[in-house]
This record gives sequence, C-alpha cells and structure tokens, in this order.
Amino acid sequence: MNEFARKRSKFDAVSKNIRLGIRSLFKTINRVTCPCCGYPTLAERGQYDICELCNWEDDGQDDEDSHTVFGGPNGGYSLDMARTNFVKYGSMYSPENDTRITGDSVERAALKVQLVEIFDNLLSENDANLSSIWKAVLKLEKALDRELTRSIKEYEKSLK
Repeated sequence: MNEFARKRSKFDAVSKNIRLGIRSLFKTINRVTCPCCGYPTLAERGQYDICELCNWEDDGQDDEDSHTVFGGPNGGYSLDMARTNFVKYGSMYSPENDTRITGDSVERAALKVQLVEIFDNLLSENDANLSSIWKAVLKLEKALDRELTRSIKEYEKSLK
C-alpha cells in the first residue's frame, strides 16, 4: 500500500459515525475520501459529487484504473494526472487547462489551505477531539461554499 492509500485509509477511520454533540443534535459525520485529493470530502463514492478541495467529480474511478482518461465529468484528465495537479496546484486542473467558470479566488484558495490543515489534524488527534475538529471542518466548508457563491454572482454580473 502506498502512502496516498494509507492516508486515505486513515481518513476513512476518522470519518465515520462521528457524532457532533448537543448543538448539532442528530448530526453525524459519515464521509469517504475523494479518490483525487484523498481528503474526506464526499458523502459517498460514485455519486458524481464534486470535491470541495480539488474539484474532481467522483464518477467511481479509483486506483485500479487511475491512469485511464474516461472523459465525461473530468474531461481530459486521468485520476493520476488530476492527483499530480492537486499536489502542484491545489486543484485537479493544470493552470493552462482550468475549465472552471471562476477558478479559485484568493479567499477561496486560502480557505482550502486552512481546510487541508484541519483535515490533516484529524490524523494526529485522539478520538475525543474528532468532534471539535469536524465542527471546524463544517464551518470552513460553509465558508468555501459562500465564497464560491459570491464569485459566481460576481461572474454573472460581469456578463450583464
């Protein structure tokens, strides 16, 4: 098992059945790792969810066929190429072929860096702290969503 696979396995272990406490009554975290960036950003695999961190659309592709370019939701990128790009650029896209409408604003890029740091804390904390770390993750994910919404609205205004 390579380091990337080990990290995904560790994230899987700290991303299941995490109860968030009294203010988040009935809120339980159940996540799986994105096959591209390896972070626990998806509710389930193969449902075409888009990863908040790397923008990979999860079409079910994984390690066994990571070298293959299937086209479809991830365009001309194989999973291997997208993984390399995430490490280099913080996105599955290479800068010269970024097909997103708005790309990442400076604010969104900074929020992603913070989210990666918090996710990495999941691997070094004991079980007693998982709930508080997951609350911080959810807060940052909301901030990422707000920033994306803001940048899309700004883009739409520029078209008028």
